[in-house]
Amino acid sequence: MSPNWNRLRDRLRNRDGQSIILVGIMVLSFLMFFTFTVNTGLLIHAKISVQAAADAAAYAGAATQARQLNSISYLNYDMRQQYKKFLFRYVFVGSIGNPNNPLNSNQSPGDAVSAGAQYDFPKFDFTNPSFTSTHTPIKLPLKVPVICIPIVGGKTPDDSCLKINIRNSAHDLTTTLGLGSGSGSAIIQTYLAGVEAMNSQLEKTCTGLGAINKLVMNLWLFRGNTSDTPIDSMFNQLGASGVFSGTNSSDATKVKEEVKGLVGGLGLFPRNLLDYLRIRTLEKHLNEKPATITQEDALAMERSPRAEFHERTLLAFKSALSNLNASIFDPDKVVMEELQPSTLIKLSLVKTPSFKIFIQEAAPPPSGSTTGTPTFCNAIITPTDVNGVPIGVQLDPGHTVMYAVRLKTFVRTRGLMFSPWSGELELDAVAGAKPFGSRIGPRNLNPNDYVKNIPNLPNINGAPLCSALNNECTIPNLEQKPGHDFLQGTYIEALLNLAKNSSGEVDMPSILQAQFAATAPNPIEVGNFNILPPVKTSLDEKKMEFIAYFDGSFDKNTPPAHRFYAPLFPAGTANSTTELKSILQQSFPGSEMQPMLNLLNSSLDDYIKNTLEPATTAAELQESKTFAAVALPIHPNLQPPKGAEAGNWLTKEAEVISSWGPSFARLSNGSYAFKPRFGYSVKHVAVRDLVRQGVVDTEGDLESVGH
Repeated sequence: MSPNWNRLRDRLRNRDGQSIILVGIMVLSFLMFFTFTVNTGLLIHAKISVQAAADAAAYAGAATQARQLNSISYLNYDMRQQYKKFLFRYVFVGSIGNPNNPLNSNQSPGDAVSAGAQYDFPKFDFTNPSFTSTHTPIKLPLKVPVICIPIVGGKTPDDSCLKINIRNSAHDLTTTLGLGSGSGSAIIQTYLAGVEAMNSQLEKTCTGLGAINKLVMNLWLFRGNTSDTPIDSMFNQLGASGVFSGTNSSDATKVKEEVKGLVGGLGLFPRNLLDYLRIRTLEKHLNEKPATITQEDALAMERSPRAEFHERTLLAFKSALSNLNASIFDPDKVVMEELQPSTLIKLSLVKTPSFKIFIQEAAPPPSGSTTGTPTFCNAIITPTDVNGVPIGVQLDPGHTVMYAVRLKTFVRTRGLMFSPWSGELELDAVAGAKPFGSRIGPRNLNPNDYVKNIPNLPNINGAPLCSALNNECTIPNLEQKPGHDFLQGTYIEALLNLAKNSSGEVDMPSILQAQFAATAPNPIEVGNFNILPPVKTSLDEKKMEFIAYFDGSFDKNTPPAHRFYAPLFPAGTANSTTELKSILQQSFPGSEMQPMLNLLNSSLDDYIKNTLEPATTAAELQESKTFAAVALPIHPNLQPPKGAEAGNWLTKEAEVISSWGPSFARLSNGSYAFKPRFGYSVKHVAVRDLVRQGVVDTEGDLESVGH
């Protein structure tokens, strides 16, 4: 065997360097395992990022829904507040000219008001045939409020609203003395002529009083703008007809200014209709159909005329996008699909049953001399039928507000070593959330809670005051707490005490203080309505606020307001006049309502076009066509009364907490303070639970998704 072959055989048998192969295989295996681990970690991290982005999107969408629900709830409660304001005006202000207020018919001045007793709103009727001998009028316990604004100067009540069918003293003297026309001495005739002239002037005053009462009633119900033109026009007409000729002109001016103060702001119907228009728009925003969008779609939505309808979708998509790293995920390929029913909420308008309100008017004076009539200033207690006052909305059962999304995106995999994927890998995630912890109003908003039947009403001038079945009249009313309503004598007494200034006189600032009390939250409302808290005073407390209050330009007699986004009409409404008329016709069907509809339509259209669209300061609480403004129900200057009615209105935020629970905030001194929660909060929920409540399962895989 040759030496070369031996050398080759030795080399083949040599085992030196064999470990290099093993090491190489081990290094390659470790490198592959390491790469797999890194790649798996990156993909897991990417999946977590996609899930976090989906969670953020679901939360943002549900938060938008929660804010819209809060806005609806504030407007819904404002409709109730406006009804309480009208009740205060009708029950209290309309009767404040009665010097017996708040005594009952069987009481005398100085007597204590019976606890729980209903105030009787008494009148003295001088048609008693024995009046000429007894000089005692009939005391009528009406038991229903009668609007009567006295035409007097000064600030104290007089009896012009207490007396009806006043005896004609000239007639009684003529009858008593047996004097015919022109008989008697010249002195007697001169005296009788003077009495008759005084009676004639009083007749004019009574007629003017009735005209003012009717104007006040119409303004309380139907005033559709903040202009004082109707009041100025009425007083000019009364002045021209000689109503104020026996009254000092400065007193007449004072009466006119006081009337303006008593009827300030929009009437009950216009105010609540505007609130309802805003609620309808927010309802449409909530029910905006679900969308599937990309970044390109989002840009198009932002630029569209209907951008405000897409707020939920846009905020959810942007929240998702902000949680995805653009170096890993291609933002142009992110797709978000909203998974929710086409209708989330359905609200129905609730209106009161038909009720009556009463005003005191005077019958037309007899022609010729008044001497021949036994009475003058004959009272007509006129009932006015009021049909279907909007008092709020309630949520129809079977609907749940919720929000869920499916997020799809692509992970860039080109930078991954030994990746089995070429290009990009699709990842998706689903998430769900929903508003919780508050309410837009009672589940059952009972219209009968807003009225009361009053039986056994007396006759006026021989005619029944109410011709209802069983001699009952339905009038507006509202319970404050069990067994207590707006007709309680002790309640009216408490309001009267608030309506008096330090001198014991009733004046306009004090009347407003009483109005704040009458419209403040009451125990019946707690837990049923979302009630806004009062404005904070200290710097530490202001840091805890979550609502931007508008209170810079109001004086102490005007409550601060909360302003929030709530458009009157949906975006793209071509003709607001047509939309308004359509809403009115839907809300108040029937030809008998047509005159009122025409009045409301014209006055509201004028207010919207000339006050709200240009955003003038003449608007109530500086609302606009886009932003609503509601007065805070708890006025910072309101002090609770003492006695039987102390619990009828609430003055502390802790008494009206209307969410799922309190939290705590750190103050500047290092301590913690109680921070009540108001309105809706948001929570994540299992998607499979939302599927059972109506979420659309487009791909049939959501029943197994717990998150």
